[in-house]
Amino acid sequence: MGHQRWAGGRHATVVLVLAALSLSGCAWTGTVPALGSTPERPATTDPRHRPFPPIDEAALSPRQKAFLATAKVEYQAQRPGKHYSEGIEEQWCADFVSWIAKESGRPFANIHTGGWRVPGVYTLTETLQKAGAWRPVGSGYTPKLGDVVIYEPTSPWGHHTNYMLAIDHGKLITIGGNEEGGVSISEREMNAQLKIVGYGAR
Repeated sequence: MGHQRWAGGRHATVVLVLAALSLSGCAWTGTVPALGSTPERPATTDPRHRPFPPIDEAALSPRQKAFLATAKVEYQAQRPGKHYSEGIEEQWCADFVSWIAKESGRPFANIHTGGWRVPGVYTLTETLQKAGAWRPVGSGYTPKLGDVVIYEPTSPWGHHTNYMLAIDHGKLITIGGNEEGGVSISEREMNAQLKIVGYGAR
């Protein structure tokens, strides 16, 4: 984990904080390869400052276009987590996914409250299942732009959720909240090690 250079007390504190994050969901670990550069914006390994990946909108549905427009706004804004969680201090990956769904015109209906915000990965999975939108890995479903992605607790992300933007040369490109402290665009090899549980077809 790269914390060995820290002495005693600080090392113990970091380990405890990471453990707490993994239990609450939405914990993010590891590094992400750089996406390509543009003339306006050079390549960077910081997933909060990469150029938004180019996406051909000609073939997108109106729902996908609304999602993409909303996602671009939130990526540029880099708002704090409390913006998406209605002011509550918590792990906010599912809050971000909920906010994007609401703002793009397709809000979730939380199975416990009926509200738009679904503040946990387990509850988000159940909400997608109840809505008939759940597509488990292995079902033959091909994910598309705007789909919710749900990861196992043992994934490189921890127990996490974000949105799919594209699959490019075997790599899954996503946008999510509570990643590297903000709203991030990430690119990872789409293989068994990614430990995706399933998708929310939106």
